[in-house]
Amino acid sequence: PQEATPTLHSCRTLVLGSDTAFPLYCNVDWTILHVEGLVVLSGRQVTVVQDSEKEAQAGFMDFFNKAPIALHWLSSTGHVLWANKTEMNVLGYTAEEYIGQPIMKFCPDEPELVLKILKQLGSGKAIKDMPVRFRTKSGAIKHLLIDGNVDWTTDGSFGHLRDDTAHKIREALEAEASAH
Repeated sequence: PQEATPTLHSCRTLVLGSDTAFPLYCNVDWTILHVEGLVVLSGRQVTVVQDSEKEAQAGFMDFFNKAPIALHWLSSTGHVLWANKTEMNVLGYTAEEYIGQPIMKFCPDEPELVLKILKQLGSGKAIKDMPVRFRTKSGAIKHLLIDGNVDWTTDGSFGHLRDDTAHKIREALEAEASAH
């Protein structure tokens, strides 16, 4: 007799998209296969997304990606789930280099401060005008002010945090433009 293929039904899954798409939660049926010594995880989205929802999401994405302020979205573990083009341009990274990485990697000179920020946000407190030094891809230091708050899931667990690094990004872009 053939064994049944293990399937996890309707699992709430965070799906990371391209550099122009927000990570979205949807329900996925996950099938687990063992093929030639490998474990294969195959997912089928079971959440139906209406065309009108897709159009609305595209409009929001365009708005956030083209915003003149830097925005990023972190997981509860401090990994970058999404960042807009302004943030990646100021820091000099591509989406492939930035998305999915721990934010600590981009603030290597201030691990204690980053941990303090994550702890404060994790305890439910928002942060405002917190100075943080980010290291760009070229090695330069960018002094940014972080505003952030946490999105809590319906079961009360830490979902993700949102940062708005608006304050100093504008100065950095203006300084860069005047240098050319």
